[in-house]
Amino acid sequence: MTEAEAEAYRTGTDKGTGLERYASLDALGQTRLDLARMKEAGTVVRGEVGHDPEVTSLDLEAKTPTAKLSDCIDLSEYQTYDVRAKKVM
Repeated sequence: MTEAEAEAYRTGTDKGTGLERYASLDALGQTRLDLARMKEAGTVVRGEVGHDPEVTSLDLEAKTPTAKLSDCIDLSEYQTYDVRAKKVM
């Protein structure tokens, strides 16, 4: 999850996050759908997302250089927050 995505889920909107610059069309659409559902439910997400990215392969000699990444995402500190009830769900 990018920082732009995390910010969108914390605030409940992708406005001002720049997410459209980083996400594929499919990922952007899914995130916007998630945000609409969260808005309808009156929720946002709070807490930090942990990351442990690692380059698993790198080919700088290819016509178009490529890299593969692996990232373990830790959501243990991520909580759904009910903005109407003002409490963690």
